[in-house]
Amino acid sequence: MTEIPLPSPDTDLKVVTVTNREQLRHYAELMARNWTPPSPAVFDFFEAAGPAILRSECASTFVVGYLAGEPVAGAEIHLAAGVAGLYGVVALEAHRRRGFGTAVTLAAVDRARAAGVERVVLQAFEDGAPVYERIGFTPVGTYTEYALRRG
Repeated sequence: MTEIPLPSPDTDLKVVTVTNREQLRHYAELMARNWTPPSPAVFDFFEAAGPAILRSECASTFVVGYLAGEPVAGAEIHLAAGVAGLYGVVALEAHRRRGFGTAVTLAAVDRARAAGVERVVLQAFEDGAPVYERIGFTPVGTYTEYALRRG
């Protein structure tokens, strides 16, 4: 993982590792606000999964970036079989294109690096791919997303 840079300190954005229910709720709020209206299912999931997520032996680590004390970006890194999966990178629309998504991505990757993981994988939409390529990720393939039709 030497190709992925270390996080650089940002004077405006404070990125923290989620260690308590309030921070986890902040991450859930960031995720839920990706839908209009915000998805209540996201809150339900994190409320139910919160105790397991916050245990020290959990394979997932979440980070939240705060701007002036308000959560504006977040990411999750999940460790399994010597590989880290990067998920749920989110920046609120009003705070995009300011490097906050990159900052939380690098912070999450750094948590994997600290755990001794040398490979990080992710899936990106076409719009987000250039961001990941700029920080050192290399495309290795494509995927197709399917959904069940209702009715």
